Amino acid sequence: MPPLPSINSSSIMKSAYKHLINFPPSGVLSDSIYRPLSITFIEYQEGDKLGFILAWFSMLPFIYIVSLCTLILFRRDIQTIMYFGGFFVSGIINHYLKITFKQQRPERTRDRVDFYEIHGMPSGHAQSFFYFMTYMAIFVILKSQMPGSPNIRSIRHRLFVLGQFIAAVLVAYSRVYLYYHTIAQVVVGGCLGIILGCICKIFTHS
Repeated sequence: MPPLPSINSSSIMKSAYKHLINFPPSGVLSDSIYRPLSITFIEYQEGDKLGFILAWFSMLPFIYIVSLCTLILFRRDIQTIMYFGGFFVSGIINHYLKITFKQQRPERTRDRVDFYEIHGMPSGHAQSFFYFMTYMAIFVILKSQMPGSPNIRSIRHRLFVLGQFIAAVLVAYSRVYLYYHTIAQVVVGGCLGIILGCICKIFTHS
């Protein structure tokens, strides 16, 4: 019986992970087109301090999504799940509305369309955050009107709702200031978010 050929496991490992150890020759990376994850890709003009702050406000919808997922994992109550479910439905509606309207983003953004969606009507950020704000505002207002609620709690709830509204306006304004959307796209997105927030809260409250 002829001897079996020896297999060097170390050589197999080296060949499998060679691309992770050795740098590719120049020009290889330019063969393929690489795109960033557009959902979190936010640009602002270098040196613009207000733009830097508003860029972080643009991230608020994603911070809310992470917070909701954390609440669902730890609390597992139907109210939070329905809250997140409404956001998911809002995102689907926003996607198909953009395909339907096919309205482009502001002209300054069109030369960088490889980094995000080409269509901007309606604004997904404005729609998402106004949905969050509306649903939470109705929830907090109804809770503050329950019998036996102390007056100080009612004042605290109203301040919370006001803070949510200001944050929603700043998120919407950031999308216009950073040239990601027109005013009309942001207004339509905000109105849709308010409508969907009301419908979802009424559905879960009934």
